[in-house]
Amino acid sequence: MDKPVAKTPKYAIVNGDEATFAELLPHTNGDTTIVVYTDASGKRFYATEDEWSHGGREFSTKAARQGIVTSESSTKDKIALFKLLFEGRKDVYAHGYRRKDGGIGYAPMCSNEWKPGVCPKKTNLKARCPDCPQRSFAPLSDSALVSHFKGERSDFKDVVGLYVLGKNCKTSVLVADFDKEGWKSEIAAYQQACEASSINVAIERSRSGNGGHAWIFFSEPIDAALARNLGSTLITTATNTTGALGFSAYDRLFPAQSTIPEGSFGNLIALPFQGLAQKQGNSTPST
Repeated sequence: MDKPVAKTPKYAIVNGDEATFAELLPHTNGDTTIVVYTDASGKRFYATEDEWSHGGREFSTKAARQGIVTSESSTKDKIALFKLLFEGRKDVYAHGYRRKDGGIGYAPMCSNEWKPGVCPKKTNLKARCPDCPQRSFAPLSDSALVSHFKGERSDFKDVVGLYVLGKNCKTSVLVADFDKEGWKSEIAAYQQACEASSINVAIERSRSGNGGHAWIFFSEPIDAALARNLGSTLITTATNTTGALGFSAYDRLFPAQSTIPEGSFGNLIALPFQGLAQKQGNSTPST
């Protein structure tokens, strides 16, 4: 029976620094292989398989001790991290649906939706979910997120939308939305403005592929007005840096409001890593 091939760790600690696996190359003697890896700055180095395996075990120990989540972590840990970062209104979320024109729309996830004799939309398409006495909303579940990541429904029903404002008009995220031609250069300028202010930002290619979202995560919820002021300042800084009169691809900030309008849940944004869009190279991190 053939000896099972050990999996090469994706991450390791080499000379005290974290490193990321790049590729395996055969050694000139033909009996061993060399591990090529990159450091935090992206520079490439090499190590022996034994050195990399030892570093991989050291990294695993550190990750377990500090609660670091990586691509090799359990699904449970990955989902927990995702929900910690992409945190919105806790009592309700939105699901997608395919509009008649083929585009996507969103509605609050309700267990009574379209039930005959229960859901008002069965007889009145203009019925509003926030005002409905039969509404039965629920927090975002792990199973709904897994369905979102898989993206197996062509009717978009498994696409999850996040209501970014809580009932107290506070938000845990700030998202700058860029659309249409020129979005890549403008979102790069916005990213530079964030980094110049020591603000971490995550860039996502949108579901359509024709734009991008720049996500900022707050360690605790802050007033929506304060978050929007921060976003506006960063946009102004980015515009001044490029020397442009305005950002033609910049669309808006999420949250789009400082307060929740009467009879509303506030605006929403689709969560990233949606399976159907990922198959087209969208809804994923972008550089």
